[in-house]
Amino acid sequence: MAAIELPLTSDGERRFVTEIDGVSYTFRTTYVIGQNNHWLLDIYDEDENPIVYGINIVTGSLNLLKGYGNVFDGVHLLAVPFYNEDPSGPEALGTVLKVFWFTPDEPFPYSLGDPLIDIDKLLNLYE
Repeated sequence: MAAIELPLTSDGERRFVTEIDGVSYTFRTTYVIGQNNHWLLDIYDEDENPIVYGINIVTGSLNLLKGYGNVFDGVHLLAVPFYNEDPSGPEALGTVLKVFWFTPDEPFPYSLGDPLIDIDKLLNLYE
């Protein structure tokens, strides 16, 4: 499995540019404090035009990009908590909470109803 772990962090550097399948994307995260604290993700094209804006980074969702049109057809974005800490906390992104990008040409290991158990072993994160 060759899922791409997005290098998201909860420190001051919450914006980065990366190339995936020959396309440059800018990713930006924002921490929202309110009744339910949570992380949001924005994705921009190489000209800084927003492609998707305000994606809630929700653990347990099989695809955070579902419902955002055809731009990311076949792409899966998956948020996985790795410790028994609050994945929505202000320091969680990149340590407790990690986000993985599955391109359309790689098999996605989950389908509706599958638990997100032992994903660290599936993705070979601790070899």
